[in-house]
Amino acid sequence: MLTFIRWLLFLPAGFAASVVCRFLFGSVGASFSEFLGFVTAGIVGAAAFVSVGLVVAPKRISPVKWTLVVASAIFGLVLTFQEMHGDDKLEMATGISMVLSSFAYGRVSSHELTMGA
Repeated sequence: MLTFIRWLLFLPAGFAASVVCRFLFGSVGASFSEFLGFVTAGIVGAAAFVSVGLVVAPKRISPVKWTLVVASAIFGLVLTFQEMHGDDKLEMATGISMVLSSFAYGRVSSHELTMGA
């Protein structure tokens, strides 16, 4: 039963971790510059999505990792397209950095991403 629940929760847990980390690290990066805050939020958000999703998933196999990478990249694309129609175009940097770093994390093995877990 616990395995079933972990399979249900690995994507929502990754999403929740991404949102929390984007908020926290984006505000830290923004203390240096606005652009750096947006880029930091995207990179850390993608890392949190993939890493936490892999920790929650009962099996750390390649298809699970790539599911998380693609879901994180789609989330970044949604953020990018959402900010295209907003007032502050600079916020698109969050989505773009999230897409690029998602695929960078895809090149790392599942076990290296979750070494301490």
